[in-house]
Amino acid sequence: HFSKDGGFYPVGGAGAISHALVQTIREQGGDVLVRCPVKKILVEKTRAYGVLLDSGKEVLLAPRGQVISGVSLRTLYCSLLDSAQVPRAPSTVEDKGCLREGMAFMSLFVGLENTGHELGIDSIQGNAWAFRGPCFDDLVQKFCSQSPEDVIARKLPWPGVFVGFPSSKDPAWHDDFPGKSNVTVVAPVNWEWFAPFDGTRVHKRGLEYDKLKKSIADQMWSFTCELYPQLKKAKIGHFEAGSPLSNNYYIGSRKGEIYGADHSYERFSLGNLIDTRPAITRVENLFAAGQDVLCGGFAGALFAGTLGASAALGDWPAVWLGAVWSGFRYIP
Repeated sequence: HFSKDGGFYPVGGAGAISHALVQTIREQGGDVLVRCPVKKILVEKTRAYGVLLDSGKEVLLAPRGQVISGVSLRTLYCSLLDSAQVPRAPSTVEDKGCLREGMAFMSLFVGLENTGHELGIDSIQGNAWAFRGPCFDDLVQKFCSQSPEDVIARKLPWPGVFVGFPSSKDPAWHDDFPGKSNVTVVAPVNWEWFAPFDGTRVHKRGLEYDKLKKSIADQMWSFTCELYPQLKKAKIGHFEAGSPLSNNYYIGSRKGEIYGADHSYERFSLGNLIDTRPAITRVENLFAAGQDVLCGGFAGALFAGTLGASAALGDWPAVWLGAVWSGFRYIP
């Protein structure tokens, strides 16, 4: 189990996963388009027949083709589907349902002009969720109940962060980026702090937004340096923060979430898990395969994709046996 033996890490970083997926798709005669957002899934008489791009171009399904949705279920129902053309959405996907948007997050990416060995972080293979006290739910809730002005004024200490060192885990890092190391920091925040800036242009959201974003990033880094004092002597070469609005822009979130739907106890009841199967929409030729189908995170999305493939191909045993066989090929 990963909690005892550690998890797998992609050689070459997370981008290697995308490159491998694209290569596999193209080997099978498919293709991958970027900067080509979908505006609507085209449906007629509860049957999907293509997609409408933001550019206004319609891409129609080939014979026996299907639309596979990898977005959140809220995005699927609220943005991509016309409610008049599809069966009514399950109550779980409604505004107050258990599949409502999860908590918003800030991300911080720090590039250091020092090696991991120089900083004493090259042996840190694990990720850490660190909080100021044992009652982390209360800590985060209390902190997030503040106004943006209080956050900027640092009325309360930063409650906690996730910290990882990708450069310490990636075997290819030293060849790709000699003499450098990096840190990734993630922390939950209140979406309402950023909601007033929703709809503004990326990189041009205004001084108030920049002030709030910078203050949060600085506090996240300060807390990280409390956890790892050796980082205080590091020479920072790159310091970039991503806000909940960045999540909306780059990964298509709705309220700054990065782990999809809220991970509530209710969501994982047997009845709701059955309801969120790939055929949740009851629209012919349309299947859901994003992380909301099962559970947030990379592993959740991986298994949800397998579930989606099983439903689309109509051969559950073959898909799962193929997934197991593929996995064994890469186990040393």
